[in-house]
Amino acid sequence: MPVSSGEFSYRLLSPVLVFAVLLKTHPLARRKVNEVEEVSKYPLMALQRGYSSRTWFDAECESAQVRPTVLVESTTAHTITELAAVGHGIAVVPSTSEVRALLRAIPIVNRGISIGRWVGVCWNPRRALPSYAELF
Repeated sequence: MPVSSGEFSYRLLSPVLVFAVLLKTHPLARRKVNEVEEVSKYPLMALQRGYSSRTWFDAECESAQVRPTVLVESTTAHTITELAAVGHGIAVVPSTSEVRALLRAIPIVNRGISIGRWVGVCWNPRRALPSYAELF
């Protein structure tokens, strides 16, 4: 249901969480969730700074007082998940990323709480929400 807030109307769509993407043979692959402290002990590959999921991950690392070793930064989640697929480390990506069958995507949490945010759509309430946006 749309909500109006001043100049804009908005609708929440879905949560986007931060996932650790790793080989199914990795020691952390058997868990349902991975604490940020545990993930940070391994070599990581992440999106460049400025991407929302990276900002959320970095903030939770700071909150947990851990300094992860980020070996590779990329502008695409696909690049770092492919590097994870050949064993170069753990890819830290948003839950909206595609993951190959030989990989596991596991939510990263801080003190048991998922890292991420809800995403939504905003529009000018004086105009109709386009039909393609209604499909979300």
